[in-house]
Amino acid sequence: MEPDTIRIMAQLITNELIKLPNAVANTKPAMALGIIAFKGQQASDDVYLSGGAFPGIAAYSVASGRISGTTTDHAPALAGYVGVGSSMLYLAWKVAGQETVEVRQYLLDQDGSPAENSQWASLPTASGRPSNPVVSTDGAPAMAIGANNLLYMVWKAPGDAAVMSWSAYDGSGWSDPETIPSATTSVAPALAGFDSSGPGNVWPLCLTYSEAASNAVTWAMFTPGAATLTRNAVSGATTETTPAVTSGPGFTSSAGPAFVIVWKPVSEASLSFVSVQGGTASQMYTLPQAETNLGPGAFDAYDVASGNPLTLAYVSKNTGDVFQGVWSVIADPAPFPSNAPLEGASNYVFLRSNQCALVNDLVVTIAITEDLEAANGYSFQLNANTPIAAKNYSRCNWQQCGFQVDGLGNLSSWVNNWTPQGFASETPTGQPNPYDLHKWSTPTIPANSLLKISLQYNTDQSVTEAKFELTLPNGETKSNHIQYDKVLLSPYPKAGEAPSDYLAPICAVQLVIVGFDNKETANFTKGAGTITFSAANPLIPGDTRPACSGLTSTGENSNLLYGALSATPSTTLTQAFTV
Repeated sequence: MEPDTIRIMAQLITNELIKLPNAVANTKPAMALGIIAFKGQQASDDVYLSGGAFPGIAAYSVASGRISGTTTDHAPALAGYVGVGSSMLYLAWKVAGQETVEVRQYLLDQDGSPAENSQWASLPTASGRPSNPVVSTDGAPAMAIGANNLLYMVWKAPGDAAVMSWSAYDGSGWSDPETIPSATTSVAPALAGFDSSGPGNVWPLCLTYSEAASNAVTWAMFTPGAATLTRNAVSGATTETTPAVTSGPGFTSSAGPAFVIVWKPVSEASLSFVSVQGGTASQMYTLPQAETNLGPGAFDAYDVASGNPLTLAYVSKNTGDVFQGVWSVIADPAPFPSNAPLEGASNYVFLRSNQCALVNDLVVTIAITEDLEAANGYSFQLNANTPIAAKNYSRCNWQQCGFQVDGLGNLSSWVNNWTPQGFASETPTGQPNPYDLHKWSTPTIPANSLLKISLQYNTDQSVTEAKFELTLPNGETKSNHIQYDKVLLSPYPKAGEAPSDYLAPICAVQLVIVGFDNKETANFTKGAGTITFSAANPLIPGDTRPACSGLTSTGENSNLLYGALSATPSTTLTQAFTV
């Protein structure tokens, strides 16, 4: 598979994306300890700080606003050290109009708040050693905490295809600069490390940069002072801007610590990322909601309970506003549906690990977190596969049910059951509709609404009816239900058959949010939410329907994106969606 195809398919989306107040920039932001630093929009401007928009992710805080005396013409750099009794935040910037770099530190208490009387101060030195590294650069510096909790800085020399150098601060001053072997770049590099040392204190840093000759996204496990450097390129990835790199979890549950590299691809206005361990990179992911022309800032707030959140800051390509988003890194990702994007009519098929096993007690809940709106209406389609071996397969090989919102704002429920020759049952449509649940003034479902579909079963596990429920933001609930054998179309049931002969069990389901009907495409102008599947037995997200079932398809489409999911089986699976 070509790398570009992989990048299009492997999308991660988030419902936690916020514009920071009073934050505009024209260079990439920096992140450490959940704190964001950025340069103002003037050609030469001071550095500003923001505590971030998600205090649950960023446990550390500083006073937001301008830091006087930090005028720069490039992006700032941040690094953070987490200590036993206190922590330290480091800020570095290239001095405007010069090729030098200055560094300041800020002491934080154990709880992450500023220490008493704390202020930005020069780094302490001893024996006449420098408080700032001896740097000559025309770009932004990069900083990270590495082995033995030393503060490291990397920078590029002036000019194109320039070499990079490094220096370390050990608490009493900066070391003499040393050139990094075999690495050149035309834009500023990025650097990350772990803030505690590993066995033998030899955990390397991760150096990431755009390769000068090719713009390839390149990384190396960098041991300062080593005579050689093993460079690795992310297959199919190029960038003309400074990438970001942060320590973080690997992309399998057993992989252990890794680094996550994030970059803006050449000729694109989104962000992509991979997880790397040694010389190996994971599946490539793209973040389509992050619209930017600059590289990002990155910070991993690794927490098992909250789903490995990766926190990014980026500058909007349209307005210069600084945004912060939190993405859940997916461990053990499921394969993507039929080599297609997670978009519109293409979503995962949820099934049992034993593909022919039945799906029972299915409940699908759709939570609207941002007003969902499409002028021409739309539908929520729950498609279900009947096993070929089921006794009623010839009379019910494909089942559908769901909600529809028409162009006037009417919400109704519906079911369709299919034979191999066509419809066997269909809910009446049009107005007035006996299955209407609610009417809004426009085809917009407001945020904080819930839609729920609960399937009902008989003793042989055939689906007999669907129950539909709407909970409005004010808590008011409206519901109805449709019995499948009560909405059979003529000429069903055929002579010698009963209505119950058109009921069947299911072995897989898929939920898509698409056009209203008749192969229409819904053009959503806004909206976001989650889809939660729960069942009696664990389900897995699949890339296609089970081989032991009949065909299902959706003729309608939309511009909605669905989030990637883990391949780990679970009785409850929650998937994000967004415009």
